[in-house]
Amino acid sequence: MKQNLAAKPVTWLLSLVLLIALVWSAPVPASEFRAGEHYRVIDQPRTVRDGEGVEIADVFWYGCPHCYTFKPMLDDWIATNSERVRLVRLPALVNRGWQTHAQAWYTAQALGKADELHGPVFDAIHQGGQRLNQRRELRDFFEQQGVDPEAFDSAWESFAVDAQLRRARQLNSEYGIRGTPSVVVNGRYMTSPSMVGTYQDFFRLLDELVTREAGGEAEA
Repeated sequence: MKQNLAAKPVTWLLSLVLLIALVWSAPVPASEFRAGEHYRVIDQPRTVRDGEGVEIADVFWYGCPHCYTFKPMLDDWIATNSERVRLVRLPALVNRGWQTHAQAWYTAQALGKADELHGPVFDAIHQGGQRLNQRRELRDFFEQQGVDPEAFDSAWESFAVDAQLRRARQLNSEYGIRGTPSVVVNGRYMTSPSMVGTYQDFFRLLDELVTREAGGEAEA
């Protein structure tokens, strides 16, 4: 019995030493999100435009039903994180057929009505059954929203809108946009809900990438 009692403190001490050794030697848990799988690192980072905070570029196409579903979720996330991020919209130009909707976005922007008309255009297509993939249809729709048709034509044909389209096409290429919805974080990381798997996990990844950019942490 005396031998057993003497062994207990020794056993307890050894267990404690092993526990301390495990704690100190355990690696810091790595992110569960992996570059090349859940997001892609952009070779030459470039934001859509200058500004304060981490830029979140919402890459969208008006004809995309997934973008329509994603929009309110992203808007809510942006509102929650407004102190550290800023939202910009970037129309996708995956193929030539999407240019009309991209031009509609930049026309609305030139008219000072981009934010005002963004939701209604989505609603008209996905709730109202309108295609809005022709200039004439968009002109009529803008007029219904209070835009003078001549002002629409002037903006649609303007050098400013053409320049924005060319720059959007270049950014689409640099970001490697292949589908929508996609999000580009600070011009450095491109990701999408489809790359991550679920919306819940996607926004966890977005939090991680924003924290990384806000803190200036290097890519792992």
